[in-house]
Amino acid sequence: MDLIQKTDNMDYRKIILAALLAACSCSIREEREGCPCILTITSDRESVWHYTIPPEESVYRQGIPYPVNLKISMGGYIAYDNPGAFPSTQKEEKIEIVKGQALVTYHTTLVNAVENRDGITIAKGQQWDRLFIGRDNVFCEGETARDTLHFRKEHCIIWLHMAGMPAGDGCPFSSLITGNVIGIEPETLSPVKGEFQCIPERLETFVFQAVVPRQTDDSLSLELTDDSGRTHTYDIGKSIADAGYDWGKEDLDNLTLTVEYGIPGISVTVLPWEEYPVPDMTL
Repeated sequence: MDLIQKTDNMDYRKIILAALLAACSCSIREEREGCPCILTITSDRESVWHYTIPPEESVYRQGIPYPVNLKISMGGYIAYDNPGAFPSTQKEEKIEIVKGQALVTYHTTLVNAVENRDGITIAKGQQWDRLFIGRDNVFCEGETARDTLHFRKEHCIIWLHMAGMPAGDGCPFSSLITGNVIGIEPETLSPVKGEFQCIPERLETFVFQAVVPRQTDDSLSLELTDDSGRTHTYDIGKSIADAGYDWGKEDLDNLTLTVEYGIPGISVTVLPWEEYPVPDMTL
């Protein structure tokens, strides 16, 4: 009898121990499922952080602005939104979020443009920002995940050269560039349509600079108004297209437009996006 009772007690203890282990296992599993995911953010393009040129080297060059505005959306709600949070270092950033499928959107600092429910847009008369932007769908179901930010250059710098102008203290024309795209929607990277008007910035007496967003067609126009109020309109969209410019390229190239005083038409030079210096414009 004693042997039978001891055996029964041992079996009973085993059952209790197994039940306790099973309960602990379930508890641990539930806690792990409720744990956040640690998302590590890195960048693939050093030039976005390090493209800096001494300002005295050339008035036509300018470093790319940072830090980055970073937003993480999950299932229709914002899981993380901290403009200017990345990079705190120029290597990586770790962000704690709930587990799930994440949409990571990011862009460089806005100067003139604003971001709202319509996207990133620019008001009439202002220069578009020197914007670098990107978006990624990231699987964040595990305890850790990684995302490498792949930026694309979402702006075109146009240098306007007024050649052969009459001698004088100033340019006899005021200029205006118009189009039908006013920005970009960060979650889809789709253009935002609207009436675009940009007043080029004067760099030298006869050299001006404008920054425009990615276009969807060849509708860009340049208006030059002389001192008498007479306006000359140039279909620069067509001239840009004839020069082989590609508005669908991931990193938009830059452009130089040359208007010869007294000569109809306009010439266009396409510059690779990494090359910020303008060709020799000595008058």
